[in-house]
Amino acid sequence: MQRTAAKRIPNYRRVHDALQQLGVDTAPLYRSLHIREEDFDAENGGVTMAAHLELLNRAAEQLQDPYLGISIAQTRDIANLGAVGYMARSAPDFGRAMTIVDSYLELVTPGSSSGLINHGDSSTWTYEVEGFAPEQCRHEVEMTLMQFVNSVRELLSLPDWRPLETCFRHSPPERVGPIQAGFSERLTFNHSFNGVSFPTGFLTMSTSNADPQLLQVLEQQVQRSISQLKRGINLRDRVSFLISSQIGQTDISAESIAARLGMSRRTLHRRLADQGTSVGKLRDIVVFQIAKEVLVDTSVSITQLAQQLGYSDASAFDRAFKRLSGQTPQAFRRNAET
Repeated sequence: MQRTAAKRIPNYRRVHDALQQLGVDTAPLYRSLHIREEDFDAENGGVTMAAHLELLNRAAEQLQDPYLGISIAQTRDIANLGAVGYMARSAPDFGRAMTIVDSYLELVTPGSSSGLINHGDSSTWTYEVEGFAPEQCRHEVEMTLMQFVNSVRELLSLPDWRPLETCFRHSPPERVGPIQAGFSERLTFNHSFNGVSFPTGFLTMSTSNADPQLLQVLEQQVQRSISQLKRGINLRDRVSFLISSQIGQTDISAESIAARLGMSRRTLHRRLADQGTSVGKLRDIVVFQIAKEVLVDTSVSITQLAQQLGYSDASAFDRAFKRLSGQTPQAFRRNAET
């Protein structure tokens, strides 16, 4: 449990924003859990899984909302998964999208795991937080399973779809009505795993935003970085991999990368400086490489590409791209076509 408890969830700003949106007075909770604002702000360092789970539990008590996880899920979509979310959105069918999520979930929520169980006519997507008792994970699990349901609805354009069955390892609340409203009437508690069941036929259904070319570009970038990591090569490649895994987020920073590597920001800065680089420079290289490939190999609009790469708007992306290449994205695409 210790290893999982100490793992840090990156890009924690999205959870903070959701809690604020729901009216949680976060300041006293952060103080009591020794969570620093810089752990999730623009200087994002990540929050440990143990602190995250306890924060959700205390926030639920403060709001007197036993269904906090479901409430948070309603403020988020698959894009909150960063590069993994954009890859899933671009997948040609739902089965491929699920394979992507299962393969890369550790990059988004370290210490968790997911999988697919095929029962024949139905299948179940499972989700577990490793090393914690079911009651500790109640809100995290309900949040994630609700996000899965919302992702099915988004990816397959089925806004009214409801699961065949939803299973939870934790015990039932006093009132199950709100959970049934979010999922479906068929709920099972104190189960051997957490999961959402759906028709197996969904796996071969086309997704609403399928873009095989964009998927290929994003996946090649992540796979290149993973291959480098497996070969155990230098720090700059490990940092490039972590940046790739967070593409689509606006708060990639030295703090977030250092936390994932288990070192201080100062140590990371010094070791990268010894190699003649920095987190900012490596982020520019990774983003620029992806941008060039997308501009050449796909018809994705400049505005969409800017959003997918984590820029606040197209003009910010234009400026960054021109600084790195000497030309605008539009000019680069035109020149590549000639």
